[in-house]
Amino acid sequence: MKIPLEDEIADQLLRYFRVRRAWDEKQYGAVTDADLLFRNVSRPRFSGERFEALYRGWKRERVSEEGIRREFGGVDRAAEE
Repeated sequence: MKIPLEDEIADQLLRYFRVRRAWDEKQYGAVTDADLLFRNVSRPRFSGERFEALYRGWKRERVSEEGIRREFGGVDRAAEE
């Protein structure tokens, strides 16, 4: 059994970005307690200029989820289905 931070790094990073954006945009109803716990645990892992630049690019739709998956070696699950 895997714990969440052992999953594909690209999946975890994208989840972190989604939760962070919802929180930053004050969409608190879209954020569960599990999301907040995940964000708090993941924040140190995804800190630093590299991740901040990716977040800014992703948020502005200049960096795609596919691009993030390629960079971190993740699998594009939508393409598999």
